[in-house]
Amino acid sequence: WRNPAYLNCEFNLTNESIYNTKFAGGKIYTTPYLTEKTWKPLLAKQPFLPVGQANTLSFLTALGMKFEYGFDLRYDSIQEDFTRMEKLFELLDELRYIDDFTKARNSAGYNLEMIVSGEFNKNCIASNNAQLEKINEWIIEET
Repeated sequence: WRNPAYLNCEFNLTNESIYNTKFAGGKIYTTPYLTEKTWKPLLAKQPFLPVGQANTLSFLTALGMKFEYGFDLRYDSIQEDFTRMEKLFELLDELRYIDDFTKARNSAGYNLEMIVSGEFNKNCIASNNAQLEKINEWIIEET
């Protein structure tokens, strides 16, 4: 994450391994699948735009992070995978005409502080426990 590719840019695009919101059997992922591709810009104190599953930003917001970038990020909440990607491309076109990313940088700084302070870890543990409860409910339903 200390690579210039993460440090010397206005935004990172996090091309996650999984972008689809549903998996086999039509069930919906309970949380976005996030990998090092998302964690690298967070640790580099860089704003990023997720290229992944729906609701990545709202999931991270629920864990205490901020994405007050100063422009519309609603593309992330679109459930239809290809429509979400199309809206992201439209946003990227719009960003070519913005020259002040101060709000986005402030959010990125806040997010790094959440990680460094340990607050993000506490929130993740609570979220993981909630997910384990859901998994246990699924197991009970299946039996």
